Amino acid sequence: MFPRIRLLTPIFAFTLALATITPTFAGEDLGLPTADPESLGMSSEKLDKIPTLLASLVNNQQVPGFVTVVARDGKVVHFNAFGSRDVEREKPMTPDTIFRMYSMTKPITGVAVMILVDEGKLKVTDNLSKYLPEFSEMTVMEVSKIGSTQIVPAKSPITVENLLMHTSGLIYGIFDGGPLGELYNENGINSDGSSGNTLEEFSKMVAKMPLKAHPGTEWNYSVSMDVLGRVVEVVTGQRYGDFLEERIFQPLGMKDAGFYVPAENADRLAANYGPKTGGSGMVLIDDPQTSAFLKVPSL
Repeated sequence: MFPRIRLLTPIFAFTLALATITPTFAGEDLGLPTADPESLGMSSEKLDKIPTLLASLVNNQQVPGFVTVVARDGKVVHFNAFGSRDVEREKPMTPDTIFRMYSMTKPITGVAVMILVDEGKLKVTDNLSKYLPEFSEMTVMEVSKIGSTQIVPAKSPITVENLLMHTSGLIYGIFDGGPLGELYNENGINSDGSSGNTLEEFSKMVAKMPLKAHPGTEWNYSVSMDVLGRVVEVVTGQRYGDFLEERIFQPLGMKDAGFYVPAENADRLAANYGPKTGGSGMVLIDDPQTSAFLKVPSL
């Protein structure tokens, strides 16, 4: 998703260093309820194998480190952090390390939409144009076997359900190697957030693009969830991030979830690494001291 809709949160995420297995932490360290594994039908012996197993990935320079949590019936039975959150600066992984969640924001956006459905404020069968009129007259780019293209009217409107299901006809330009992907990229409709658009501006840019397929006929990984974020804004009259904070993050006690890292928490942000091309080891993708996620987004 658009980085302005990329969550950052501690725990439950993966982010190169020699493995130093640190002691298992108690859930109370972060205010989480805990229980003895055996009392919940789980094995302490088997849970203790998790750090050793994952440490091999760190030693082989496949990942820098891990934070692992296992819970049952709302109680933590295993909580461990090991490896490094920042290899270059030799900072160890800690239980409260903050990670980039990237596309895991999609299900949270889905939850936001379904909250509004439960409250009768929208229906999944509603046409998108009911909330965003700029999507009222969509077209489709049809591509022939020889690569020629033609623009035709969409056979049906985009619905909220289409957006939730990635069957809207929208795409991600960076993942589409065809002419439509090129058109997205030429118009600055990207998923790296470099254009700095608000959701309103971004949605209007997307609405000017033809679709890859007629709505409801084909699955394509896409910016649909970004557009849904704008729908949430229109329906509620709130900024998208504010709605998530008020209705999801605060009620669930997700005190470190958000779309950027405040200055007081910047030291907890993990470096982001990717695999080296054509070899072992990893390369730094996003330095936590210069990351775009340290800036307040336009969301």
